Amino acid sequence: MEEDSLIQNNCGALRILRLAKFAVLLAIYAAHAFGLTSANFAEAGEPIVGYAQNEKALDVSTAPARETHFCKLLYVVDGDTIKIEYKGEKESVRLLGIDTPESRNNAKAERDAKASGVKVKDIIYDGVKASKFTKEKLEKYVGKDIEIEFGNPPRDRYGRLLGWVYVEGKCLNVEIVRNGYAKPLFYGKIKYKDEINQAYDEAVKAGVGLWRE
Repeated sequence: MEEDSLIQNNCGALRILRLAKFAVLLAIYAAHAFGLTSANFAEAGEPIVGYAQNEKALDVSTAPARETHFCKLLYVVDGDTIKIEYKGEKESVRLLGIDTPESRNNAKAERDAKASGVKVKDIIYDGVKASKFTKEKLEKYVGKDIEIEFGNPPRDRYGRLLGWVYVEGKCLNVEIVRNGYAKPLFYGKIKYKDEINQAYDEAVKAGVGLWRE
């Protein structure tokens, strides 16, 4: 009798285990059928069901977190440099990840001309156009606070702040490249390297800005 009772108990436990496995499989099927993610299950108070290694969960991540500062914009220096007021001091901010042509005849313009074979006057001409684009994007914010995310490190070897500028919910650095007024320039740790490269490819393919024939 005791053996019969033990067998019955074991059978009952086995049936419960099978039902539990069936419930998990059913939950996974429902997740795929109705587009649910583990985040949805968690919100509903249901157990989180893991995906198999060969399956990819839906991307429910948000934009990368960023620590930004609101600083008063004083004026635009050129296509990739602005002047701000930060902690009571006037500071230059070099826009990260991009390089616009020089808008004045200086040592860098001479070096760029020698390296590229392009005349200095042509480099300056393009630089003026890039500068105009950046100024137009920021003209209504002069004297007002703009959002800036400083780089890592926050300054370059010249002591200038390095940053990503945000205007109307968009990263100005990326927009300058996307509109064809800058090339990618990467040194140090660049957080939005992929976005810059993608914007550059789009600009070249579309033939906009400096890439217009």
